[in-house]
Order: sequence, then structure tokens, then C-alpha cells
Amino acid sequence: MSLQPLAQCLDRPEARAAWLRLLDSRPDSRIECHPDLVAAATPPGATALIYRDGGAAPEVNALAALIPKRVRVVRATVVDHLFSLSGYRLVADHVLGAEGGEALTRFLDEAIELIDSGRADCLYFDDLEVGSELWRALEAAERDQRLARYLPSGSQPHWWIDFPDPPADYWKKFSGKTRNTMRRKLKNLEHTVAKVTRPDDVPEFLRKASHISRRSWQGRRLGLRVADSAEERRYHQLLAEHGCLRSYVLDTPTGPVAFLRGIQTGDSYLYDEVGFDSELAKLSPGAILFHHAIDDLIARDCPRRLDFGVGDAQHKQQFGNRQTESGPIVAVARRLRPRTALLVEELRRGAEQQARALLRRTGLYERMRRLYRGRA
Repeated sequence: MSLQPLAQCLDRPEARAAWLRLLDSRPDSRIECHPDLVAAATPPGATALIYRDGGAAPEVNALAALIPKRVRVVRATVVDHLFSLSGYRLVADHVLGAEGGEALTRFLDEAIELIDSGRADCLYFDDLEVGSELWRALEAAERDQRLARYLPSGSQPHWWIDFPDPPADYWKKFSGKTRNTMRRKLKNLEHTVAKVTRPDDVPEFLRKASHISRRSWQGRRLGLRVADSAEERRYHQLLAEHGCLRSYVLDTPTGPVAFLRGIQTGDSYLYDEVGFDSELAKLSPGAILFHHAIDDLIARDCPRRLDFGVGDAQHKQQFGNRQTESGPIVAVARRLRPRTALLVEELRRGAEQQARALLRRTGLYERMRRLYRGRA
């Protein structure tokens, strides 16, 4: 039981085979935990760490991958570089084979030792379900003063689609008026839809998705969400080689206007990233593409559930039929620099919340939000 560099963890063929056996045997497996995808997701020059909890070598009972990540805690561009933290993110927010109890406790003990030792400032979790085993384990570690938790956006509604049996009955949740409105939107925009599943599809998909991302409100305000780079091509081609890439692009006569990057593992579909040309927002290109994607999911190899991922949004509320609560978590070591970064951010967030409350009282908040996203 230890944290080992990825290359050391795979130094023998039997060790890799044991990893793959665990991945294949678990019904809750995530393809992102495949050793090839962990290697592809690790930034050049960085070293991923692998947690292994096993019995007789080379077998492994539980496994997790930690990839180096620079975590921006303070959300103020003037000083954020001064307080960014060196950390590790848990791949897929998942410890494979450790649903709870002692196995999960052993993993967390190792992870906390990593930040206590000074080799990292923090652990990053993209999106943890409130009340999950790992969420509760982090709460307990904070109560024991072994770490401090920071929730960048608090807990938020997390939307899902649970497909009925038969899956086509999903559309029955919508009223006749809503279905007619969607049909009109489909007719108002001349378009075609490209489905992306094969390795050969990846270069063109990333070219189009990167173009759309630059024209989306997220790209303009938050930075490029999908890059057309050699590293991204390799990662997406591996997803396709393993039969897990299931993405879509909406094309028009003037060019691509919306994309959806999706990953399907077994009976779960992850709505991983989405974007559309914000100048065409009134034509609803994102909703049109999602409508086509749902039709395709229903028609062939339908998953049991679709996971909309972190964050709330109007379209997730519209299409989802189940809601939980989740959010990202940064767990920091109880050392001076990480704790100082949290204190600075807490002060900044307090001032921001007061400003938002003032805007809401004056009725300006929603208008400012639309302007920020380029939709007004």
C-alpha cells in the first residue's frame, strides 16, 4: 500500500494486467482510470502518482490515480498567481474498488500524508457528490483537523437523466407545447449533425470544437475549453480506441456552431463539455444539438443514466429528471501558505457575495449575468 510514480507502478506486465483486471471487474469503473488514459492526461514533464491497495502481488483490490495540478484558489487576477497551489487531482474523483470503510480510509491517509509532507499543497476533486463516502471521509478528516476543505462554488444542483424502459419514453416528460417549440427550432436552423466515435474522427472534431470554444461565452470569458493540441488528440483517440468516445458536432452551411464532448462507459454517459457560438444564441444551437444527441443515445446502446456533470444550468434543469447535490473541493494542508490562500479567498468571496446581493436587490443581477455571457 503506497503512492508510487505511474512508471514504477507499471514496471512489470503482470502489474498492468492486475490493474486492467480490477478496471474490468468493477461495475462502477470509469475509463479515465485506464493506465493509458492516466498517462495521456498527465502534463508533459509531470509525474502521476498511483495508489494501490492489494493483497498478494501483483493483484490489487483498490486503485486511484493522482495527477499533478496547479490549483488556482484565489479568484482575483491581480494576486492569484501569488496564491496558486501545487496539488494533485484525483482522476474521475474515484478510488476504484474502495466504496467506503477501511479501503477508502487507507487511501485518504496516504493522500493526507502527501500534503502533510510538503510534497503538495492540496488535493483537488472536480465534482464530489454531497453525502458520498469520499465527501464524508473528507468531512471527518477536517473535523479531526487533518486538513482544511475549500468549496470554490459551494455545493450546487447536479442534474442527471435516468432513462426509462423503453428509453424512447423519455420524451414523454415534455409537454406537447415544448415538443412543438423544439421542432420549430430544428427547422429554423439549417444544420447537420456529425457523430464522433472513431479515432480517425478526432482531429476534425477537435478542430471544430476548438473553433466553437473560442466563439462560446465560456471561451471568451473563461478561456479555451477544448484545445486542438497533440496531447488532446492523443487522449481523445485513446477514448475512441476503447469505445468510449461519443461526441457530436452541429454544422451549418457557414461552419460548425455547437459541440458536445461525451464519454460513455458501460451504462453511464458523461456530458463532459459543451459549447456553442454565442452570436447564434437566439437560434438555440446548443439545445438543437443536445436534442439530436439524446435521440442518438436512445436509438442505439442507450446508457441507463446521463450525468450532466458539475454545475447548474437552465438546460440541465429542462432536460434532467433527477437532481442531487455536488461540487468541487480543494483539500489543503494545514500549513501557512495554503491556509493563507484560503483566508484571502474567503475575504474576496465575502466581498463578492455582498456585491451580488446588492445587484439582486436592485434587479440588475440577471441582466449583468447575460451581458457577461454575451447573450444580451
